[in-house]
Amino acid sequence: MTRKTFLDETSSDEDSEEEQSIKKYKIIVIGDYKVGKSSFISRIRNNEFSILYKTTKAIEIFSNVKLGDIVVDIWDIPPHICKYYNIDSLRSDVIVLMIDSNVKESIKNGFDIFKKIHNKLYNTVTPELWVAYRGKKIDLIEECHPDRMFQIDSLTNEGFLDLVYDIRSNLLRRIY
Repeated sequence: MTRKTFLDETSSDEDSEEEQSIKKYKIIVIGDYKVGKSSFISRIRNNEFSILYKTTKAIEIFSNVKLGDIVVDIWDIPPHICKYYNIDSLRSDVIVLMIDSNVKESIKNGFDIFKKIHNKLYNTVTPELWVAYRGKKIDLIEECHPDRMFQIDSLTNEGFLDLVYDIRSNLLRRIY
């Protein structure tokens, strides 16, 4: 939302039609340690990639991120959060599960995190799940629709734009 200044009696404290029509969505990015969650978000926000690794210690929230013509909040969720955090605030429209298919435990740990969130939050309706993986090609995963599995490469952007476009298109279908 933009800052408003009221200068005279013609000014209004009502939101403009454009501001009222913008629906904001929430995307949470989950996965095991060192799978590229923060790098993925950095690509979306700034189209940047850094080879320097910095562990995400707490939930990081990136507000008002534009995906074309829609606005999203993206939450970077470290794996240990589900044990200690008020998990109800992790409700979202989209879940992106990041895994490193070269590390067997990454796949298991990632889906354990997803199942923990799913079991605590979603009794009837589950948000859309996308799986983004780096490393070798993996077989289909039963919890994820085959069209929602994307092999990505943080260094080259391979698969990244397809994943973001697919998420954006899905969210736009909800509007119309």
